[in-house]
Amino acid sequence: MAPPTLDELMALEARPKERLFQNRKITRLVTIEEHCATPFPVPVTSVTWSQFLPEYLSGVKERLGNVEQRIKIMDLNGIEAQIISLNQPGAQAFTDVAQAVEYCQKVNQFIYEQYVQKYPKRFFAFAALPTQNGAATAAELERCVKEYGVVGAIVNGYSQTTNPEKGLYLDDAQFDALWEVAERLQKPIFIHPRTPLPSNIRTLEDIPIMHGAPYGFGRETVEHCIRLMYTGVLDRFPRLKIATGHMGEGLSWILPRTDSTFRLYTPG
Repeated sequence: MAPPTLDELMALEARPKERLFQNRKITRLVTIEEHCATPFPVPVTSVTWSQFLPEYLSGVKERLGNVEQRIKIMDLNGIEAQIISLNQPGAQAFTDVAQAVEYCQKVNQFIYEQYVQKYPKRFFAFAALPTQNGAATAAELERCVKEYGVVGAIVNGYSQTTNPEKGLYLDDAQFDALWEVAERLQKPIFIHPRTPLPSNIRTLEDIPIMHGAPYGFGRETVEHCIRLMYTGVLDRFPRLKIATGHMGEGLSWILPRTDSTFRLYTPG
């Protein structure tokens, strides 16, 4: 089913904010995980893009790059502001550190100039981070907070490595540099889903539609978060703020069982 066009959306009667949430009055509605398109390519794209219906994909691409249209849709739905960020795989698609750093610098400047600077009351930003290297990741977060006033950062899952079967995750010791900056500045790190590595979804390799949003996205994020919890990142940085979308990507449902049973096993 194709999404409605802007004309179709604008023909609808705008609903009062109070009707969106019947039990409480909303005075300010700010939405997060609001992606945008940039003119800067990445070396690896998600295989799930090719599985979308063409009519759906064309509508999404149009909305991701049209700022004026975005504002009209926000107004129609009573949205006062959005936090703008990259979609997956984003900066995590690179294997070369220097290329990733350059890409993030361009993207973060683009989002600031095209959204935040032009419409400071309507848009905020999550920084893109070059998570191919811990020190570079920490430096880019600190730079973007100081220069662009970002409200946090987004990481689109694992980072690509030269081994197509292996990804780099944020529990790696080198990312303590990132956690130190994020905790000190009190800026949340939003962990966004990504299509799992082929080695991590072999059970469903013959059902590619399940590799993306219907299932694989949530699984990839849950496992990333479990790595952060189990390896002690949150113990070493107790004031750290980690955010996920889609009601925790399913983590909130399995966490009670995980928390109550992992102590029964030999660590390792």
